[in-house]
Amino acid sequence: MEEKKNRVRKIIYRDSIILLAGILYAVFVRLTGLAVPCIFRTLTGWQCPGCGITRACLSLLKGEIRTSFSYNPFLYIAGPCIIYLIVRGDLNYIKGDAYRLGTADTVLIYILIMAALIFGVVRNL
Repeated sequence: MEEKKNRVRKIIYRDSIILLAGILYAVFVRLTGLAVPCIFRTLTGWQCPGCGITRACLSLLKGEIRTSFSYNPFLYIAGPCIIYLIVRGDLNYIKGDAYRLGTADTVLIYILIMAALIFGVVRNL
């Protein structure tokens, strides 16, 4: 039982750091207007599948769902799937299992990768 509590604490600690980093980055971007540039776009001039995520998240924080969606619609498909995979892995970790993926989870990851590639091509046509 103590091991489960330690694992839950580790997950809460990890998620707290990620959340704090996200909040600090959002505040920094809002105050300065400076954001991390997309290296792919800088080198090629094309938008990668992740381009617009910062603007989408900032718009979402302001409650501007349509604007957020317009910046990166793929985020609304991939985001919940990625959250599902993380939560599933965390639950396995808490139970004492390794971060193993089942066949369905592996297929989901391959589908997300293919969808990201297709989205990256289509958004640049």
